[in-house]
Amino acid sequence: MRYARQEILPEIGAAGQAQLQSSHAVIVGAGGLGCPALQYLVAAGLGRITIVDGDTISLTNLHRQTLYREDQTGALKADIAVETLRRLNSDCALKSVPHALTPANAEALLADANIILDCADSFAVSYILSDVCEEKCLPLISASALEFNGYVGGFCGGSPSLRAVFPDLPERAATCATAGVLGPVVGTIGAMQAQMAIAQILGLKHAPLGQLVTLICAITGLVGSGLTTPQNQQKCASASSPPTISTATILLLNCAMRKRLHGPYLQAPTGIVLMILAPMALSRRMGSERFCVAVPAFVHGRPLAVSRPIGTAKFL
Repeated sequence: MRYARQEILPEIGAAGQAQLQSSHAVIVGAGGLGCPALQYLVAAGLGRITIVDGDTISLTNLHRQTLYREDQTGALKADIAVETLRRLNSDCALKSVPHALTPANAEALLADANIILDCADSFAVSYILSDVCEEKCLPLISASALEFNGYVGGFCGGSPSLRAVFPDLPERAATCATAGVLGPVVGTIGAMQAQMAIAQILGLKHAPLGQLVTLICAITGLVGSGLTTPQNQQKCASASSPPTISTATILLLNCAMRKRLHGPYLQAPTGIVLMILAPMALSRRMGSERFCVAVPAFVHGRPLAVSRPIGTAKFL
């Protein structure tokens, strides 16, 4: 009965739940990204999770790292995370590795894992994970969040590696300590990592590998698209007049990965327009190119139409 609300989903069922139970995930980083990812994966019933983090809890972590409490400052994050998560779900076998991931120990730590989550706040760790996962064909769900923005993507495992997509370090290698980050932003990205990991383990139709989601938030919240009706002031549009998207600042873009690309090919899947989702093979090429795309989306079973061309897509 514990997993009844997710087992009832036809894409999961008892077979999918058993698949989750037999999986082993390695989560590198138990900070702002790792905390929400861990909570959702443990709650979902993953069989084994190894938590790799050599850092200790500080007071400045607590606005975004929700597994920890004030009286635990100074303690090892990996150990406290395991202690807390065991009380959430005793079905999950949790292991703490309170050490930093390095080139020397990475291969051994990932040896028997099915999926890897890069929740570390370190480009060096991300590249180490990318190289090992690429060599072993392991799926890697990697993410980063800073200030009001973030991204999450599915790498390796047969799709482009993180190093291939981001071969160069950014000019300004800022961190949460130097540039800051809003708690709900990093929490949203971490939760999306958990969702992508579950989708990959279950082999759901829209697999996350080869996909990159960028979240761009403003000071006042998520920069989203304004939904209006053709009559604009009408509270409820009639069945014959589908609603439209008047401003698509944040959109959902999806495209099948292609070995050879002769130009941006973008076709969005059915769904509400919420975030930028673009194939990683295009993300570096497109930069801030301007493009238009028809988005077949539905609200309450009724189609939406794009009322004007979409503006600039920005990839972090």
